[in-house]
Amino acid sequence: MRDMSLTDDRDHGAVFLPILTSCDANYLPYLAVVVASLDASLNDDTEVELTVIHAEIDRESQRLVESCAQRLTLRWFSVDESATWHEAVAPFQRKPHYFRCLLGDVYPESIRRCIYVDADSLVRRDPRALLSADLRGSVVGAALDYFLPRLGDAVAPWERLGLNPEAEYFNSGVLLVDLEAWRREDVGSRVLAVCSVERDYLLAQGRWPQHDQFGLNVVLHEQWTRIDQTWNYLSEMEAADPAIVHYCGGGKPDSATCRPVFSGWYADVLHRTPWGDVDRPRADHGASGTA
Repeated sequence: MRDMSLTDDRDHGAVFLPILTSCDANYLPYLAVVVASLDASLNDDTEVELTVIHAEIDRESQRLVESCAQRLTLRWFSVDESATWHEAVAPFQRKPHYFRCLLGDVYPESIRRCIYVDADSLVRRDPRALLSADLRGSVVGAALDYFLPRLGDAVAPWERLGLNPEAEYFNSGVLLVDLEAWRREDVGSRVLAVCSVERDYLLAQGRWPQHDQFGLNVVLHEQWTRIDQTWNYLSEMEAADPAIVHYCGGGKPDSATCRPVFSGWYADVLHRTPWGDVDRPRADHGASGTA
């Protein structure tokens, strides 16, 4: 682990990006794609240490994932290494949807910012511009949720919780995190506690499971800054040329609602990994537009 307080590695002029994702053994093909695509997206002077918060991914599988990267460094952080995991996680939260809450335990205090990216994502441009985005004093930067843009759409007990239903609601698949503020506000433990207490409301409108995204939006209500949608572009949105495609929820690459161009991008990258024989659709790679 590198002990760096700034992103500028002055020893050789490279820009250092601390990035996290989370996964278990069921999501290894997705993890391989996010690793391979991130690795291919990096500028020559960008260095990335990608930390994978995981549960029970064996060393053989780790080596296969590592083979997908030529430039970035992979670091494996087991949930068992996290104090938060042992002290604050309820039994129903012991799954990857909640691993993101542990990010405050991953880095030394010298690392002031990091980027979190869900494992079911595909990176197409160097994320260094995201790391330097202005958070305007907020704890996190995030993109608007495409399906649930208003907090009142996703958080049914908003009135009891004293929240503004017209406030924007973010998708937590990609986060720019002020780690000092995250730790100071004890965000991870508070999110886990909120989700435990409000467990009956974690399925928004009876359709969309929110998991820790519910708690993040409650705890960070009006304490987050909106980033450009290009950094967390959901695969069911109109076809475009985003920096990061997020295949969240029902928008997985093999689904009918995923835009064909995004399915094609995923298939292309997956084909270059040890999971290339996984059956995924190869779709039209033509110009952007509605599918």
